[in-house]
Amino acid sequence: MTESDRQFIWLITAILYMVALGWAASHTEQWLELPRGRHKVTWQDAHVCTGDLLLFSSHPTLRTDVEKLLCGSQFTHVALIFVDAAGQPYVWECLLSGHRMSPLATVLAKAAPHQSIFWRRINRPLDGRQFEQFVRHNLAQPYSFNLWRGVVRRWCSSLYLPQAPASNARFCSQLVAETYECLGALDFTHSANLSPNLVLPGDFGSGRGFTLPWVNGYSLGGEVELLVVT
Repeated sequence: MTESDRQFIWLITAILYMVALGWAASHTEQWLELPRGRHKVTWQDAHVCTGDLLLFSSHPTLRTDVEKLLCGSQFTHVALIFVDAAGQPYVWECLLSGHRMSPLATVLAKAAPHQSIFWRRINRPLDGRQFEQFVRHNLAQPYSFNLWRGVVRRWCSSLYLPQAPASNARFCSQLVAETYECLGALDFTHSANLSPNLVLPGDFGSGRGFTLPWVNGYSLGGEVELLVVT
């Protein structure tokens, strides 16, 4: 290889590097900024129902910024709302401590100082009894650290990923996807490149993301920012 060949390779490498930096600067800024809801409402006035979705966007820190960049989304956590027979709202979610059901007021009060919270209403009611059965069967199951599969899919969507072994452990967006699937709102059986353990929190947002396989007329409304007033 001649000196001119080496210089040409270095020049092409530098150009590609600058293009990559420019692409990253233009795309990552939207992920690191906190989302702004077009509509806002206090959570007491939200009139939530079973099956509604909650999206959380963590306020900037080094760790959460890395999470947003890896997942390609402003959202770092997702959960579902369940309303019991007495009309009390709860949050069904998976944290590092595992699968849990907690009062909505408690979850919002704890999250509000560190996260922006958005509500998406489901357009059709879900079967509350079936939801409760799914919760009882999966309550206190462990968190899954298999989130990397979804991250790989986010950046290399054409890369084949073999099916992961069946497990009761899930990460947050996987739990939401499997809950919706159990209740007949999502159907992954005909999705060649998508399964619940490849879904990331941002896929439940109304912005850019992978299209989820909604069925039976189910869909989610736009994001409404929930205000926690103490």
